[in-house]
Amino acid sequence: MKGIREEELITAIKAVYEYKPYFSPDITEKLTRIIAGRYHHKKGPQHVTLTEIEKQIIVLICRELTSKEIAERLEIGKRTIESYRMRIMDKLGAKSVASVITYALKAGLIQRTA
Repeated sequence: MKGIREEELITAIKAVYEYKPYFSPDITEKLTRIIAGRYHHKKGPQHVTLTEIEKQIIVLICRELTSKEIAERLEIGKRTIESYRMRIMDKLGAKSVASVITYALKAGLIQRTA
């Protein structure tokens, strides 16, 4: 802890003594920039590159098919479909199937029905 001010050192010691986390102002600033940058530069649907099979799987997910049903339809393994699903969600930054469906609508992979 080179170059630390006395009051900052005391604050750090008190925090640790009370089982609380402590981050120096410099570290806090750096973490804030990193986190803000991730949200600011997060890939949006316009920047995502999906393979044809990933697009097919998204369409089938939107049709409410299970991984097993998609695997049977595409004649590939269920675990392979599950891997594709995880990769798709990762590429889209999706936390749920609802986000995948939203992407599919915006990207024109599916059409909204009445």
